[in-house]
Amino acid sequence: AQARYARQGRWAFHPVGFMRRVLEQLRPEVVIATNSPRTEQAALEAASALGIPSVCMVDLFSPPGDPFLERLHYADSLTTISELGKKNLVAGGVPADRIHVTGSPAFDSLFDPRHAQDAARDRETLGWQGLKVILWPGHPELMPPGMPQVADPPAFARHAEQVLRDYVAQHSGTALVVRYHPNHAVHFSSGAEQERVLWSEPSQRHPHRDIHLSDAVVFQATTMGLEAAIAGKSVLSLDHSPSRLVFPASEQGVSRGVGCFEALPAALDEALARPFRSPLAQNGANAAREVAHVIEAQLARGLQGKMVSSPLSSPPGPTE
Repeated sequence: AQARYARQGRWAFHPVGFMRRVLEQLRPEVVIATNSPRTEQAALEAASALGIPSVCMVDLFSPPGDPFLERLHYADSLTTISELGKKNLVAGGVPADRIHVTGSPAFDSLFDPRHAQDAARDRETLGWQGLKVILWPGHPELMPPGMPQVADPPAFARHAEQVLRDYVAQHSGTALVVRYHPNHAVHFSSGAEQERVLWSEPSQRHPHRDIHLSDAVVFQATTMGLEAAIAGKSVLSLDHSPSRLVFPASEQGVSRGVGCFEALPAALDEALARPFRSPLAQNGANAAREVAHVIEAQLARGLQGKMVSSPLSSPPGPTE
């Protein structure tokens, strides 16, 4: 166990036996989880061994190389964010008839009108009416285990921020919102005050408020870039970021790719002058409802199975 933990870190935890005992005690009609590893993966595998219907909500696109596609067991039904997600799942070996394109419930709150209202008040308070606002949701370049590590993880984001600050200083019709991931904001400093630049404290401001405040979003690999695309914003991804290996956003229809820092000002000129929308853009919150339909179908299956079978037994299966 120690050697496995040394190789895999927290990804080594896979408590199938524990989750089996939990399910035997609770006896649910259906098990619902996301595509996260460890306990959620173990719950789905235990459900399969016990004959309990299951639903797995896959949050992103499952591109080739995604560890999710290496699993030996899949849920009875899987939901995914888009047709590209379904295509990647099928290519990875998931039976097509199990996959449902629903969107992601995690992003439904983008369409809560309170976030847009807060953003409108921000524009008025800041005096930014009529300005083109750029959002930079940055983060350190922290790579998963097994991938090449970056010597100075915050350096790329700091460089990008400075390019954007320089752009706003040279374009009086623009403004910038700088927001770093709440887990890593400590690595970055707001620095000296700059006209038309807002330092967004992630502990105080909802991320969707900042998305609605913006006209264009520049990002590395954070899900805020994906959320901005779903919200209909013009999204540019820095394709020379090391994080692109984890989330190649421009290849997945999320964004327009920018190949180097030197190309970013011209890309912003174009995006602000001629806004564009990703094919992923939505006009309202409906993913939770669509996922609920999939869950209801599996729930009906589970109830039907209980009517025609004996009480839940404990057949041989995986152990912890």
